[in-house]
Amino acid sequence: MIQELFLNMMNCNLCNSHKTKNIYTPIQSKIDLTIDICKKCGHVFGSFDELKFEAQNKKNCDNKFTHLSCEADYSEIRVGKQQMVNYFFNAFKQLNTQKQIKSVLDVKSARGDFALKALDYFGLSSIDCIEEDEYMTDTYRHNPKVNISHKKYYYSFESKEYDLVYSCHSLEHYQNPKKVLTYIHQKVKDGGLFYVDVPNLDILDNQLNIDDFFYDKHLHYFTSDLIIKFIENLGFKLLINNTTSNNIGLLFQKSSDIKLTAPILNYYEFNKSLIKRYKKNLKQNRKSIKHNTQHINAMFTSNKSNVIIGCGRALDAMIKYGNLDIGKFKYFVDDFLIKATDTIYDRKLVALNDINHIDGVLLLVKNPEKILKKLNHVKTVITYNEIFK
Repeated sequence: MIQELFLNMMNCNLCNSHKTKNIYTPIQSKIDLTIDICKKCGHVFGSFDELKFEAQNKKNCDNKFTHLSCEADYSEIRVGKQQMVNYFFNAFKQLNTQKQIKSVLDVKSARGDFALKALDYFGLSSIDCIEEDEYMTDTYRHNPKVNISHKKYYYSFESKEYDLVYSCHSLEHYQNPKKVLTYIHQKVKDGGLFYVDVPNLDILDNQLNIDDFFYDKHLHYFTSDLIIKFIENLGFKLLINNTTSNNIGLLFQKSSDIKLTAPILNYYEFNKSLIKRYKKNLKQNRKSIKHNTQHINAMFTSNKSNVIIGCGRALDAMIKYGNLDIGKFKYFVDDFLIKATDTIYDRKLVALNDINHIDGVLLLVKNPEKILKKLNHVKTVITYNEIFK
């Protein structure tokens, strides 16, 4: 059985081709992760040691984290979904006709951010959620309107169909996304909606990458054209495309009248070139960050009220590859991580509004505009992009 699963990972999950090529090996993988590309369609996916993968996924998580990682051995923390909740509702509002939603399934509901908002937004009497990691459901599992299955998705809510199935930053975690999408197709009523959000492989073109895009928790890596074509071939019609440089957000409608479209096109050369540029940029950036971080260390004075905002993978890269002196920072702020852990890098996480006085800020978030408005009185503010100046 283990050998069969491993061989399945060597074939492309989108077009079934066995013509694949190893294209990248991330550092510090706990599951011997390698990144492969399909020569037929260009889909990018991970191969790994099945025994090590199962061992990692059987570990109990206490929802407390001492550090993250900018490499493949990313921690067990999962907080990204809460940042994506409004993407769906913004897409739904774009529909010309506001379809009535009475039944909803949330696949991998994590900490319930979408489920709880959907209950109120649609006026639902209940919502069904699938989340295997029980510790993540502590805050909403006793809500009488929330039905949570901790089983595998294919054993969950077997006899039910839904007006809407929601899958946010979930598909990339599964070994077999084709099987998951087939399950979802069965769960959506004819005329019902399916919303999927996954990380966008195109972000590899960002020349400022210092943390690895490929890591143990993600097994498949999608481009918008490939995933759209594949889902359309299942019998869905694309209604709204909210894709950004970071995320692919797609709202589909299921219809029995939809005819299968043409075969998936070949993006092999494009994605191969994309990953080649990424590897080169990542290597150069990690080499140069030490020099750049020395200047940052010099700009912040000890014993001042200095703050780091954004304590994720970029911060880990600055510590690991740039020798960032975190002793010069009094406060660590991260609005998303604070919902999952009290401390990070042995420092207590606090809310920005709880800090009375700020002398300097190292701002490590991808979209800093809103936060910068709050910091217009702070004399020293260094943003992520300025690390590379």
